Amino acid sequence: MKILVVSLVLLLCVGGVVSQQINTKTYSTAVDKATTVLIELEGDIIINSWDLPKIDVKVESVVTGRVWGYSNIKKRGDYNVCIENSGGMVIVRPVPRKRIYTIGISTIRESNTHYIYLPSSAKVVVHSQRGRISVNGIFDSMDIENCSGSVELKIIKSRVRFVGCSAVSGKVLINGSNEGKRFKLIGTGNSVYTINSDTGDIVIDLINDVNGKSKT
Repeated sequence: MKILVVSLVLLLCVGGVVSQQINTKTYSTAVDKATTVLIELEGDIIINSWDLPKIDVKVESVVTGRVWGYSNIKKRGDYNVCIENSGGMVIVRPVPRKRIYTIGISTIRESNTHYIYLPSSAKVVVHSQRGRISVNGIFDSMDIENCSGSVELKIIKSRVRFVGCSAVSGKVLINGSNEGKRFKLIGTGNSVYTINSDTGDIVIDLINDVNGKSKT
């Protein structure tokens, strides 16, 4: 019993992982401008539109905390993203890693922020389990499913054909006005937006023109 207690004390005295570690990586691939892009990522997602026939993904990963004892976090490796073609679409998702396990005490926390540039004519589908989603720029098609976290968009009213929003445990805010849990807008443009959030608000800045003037 004494040997077990001494071994445990020695184990907990062994410190791991520096208090903060920041990694930044960039991924890029050429795509057809009208392709379908499926985004399934862990953490905050910031999406921007451009007219180039390629996808750029910049990832900033921040690991904080410390381990007293043993953890497989170093063997687990850094957070990485892959961009691959599958079934006629482009998929952006994390590279699989082993789950973290610890013998002892761990205060390790990892947060990932993704800055993504996509062709404005792409059909964009976003699936997120947890994190903030922010969309800037003009897209022809945007379908967002977020389980936990806010969704923020800037949408040009004259470009809209359809906007449909549903916030199960949050609210829909249009230019700061609370529209309740659902909102729908039909227009004569080409852009289609469908946004669903289980937990978190949907915040839309509905603007009149590309210069960013909000509709009042």
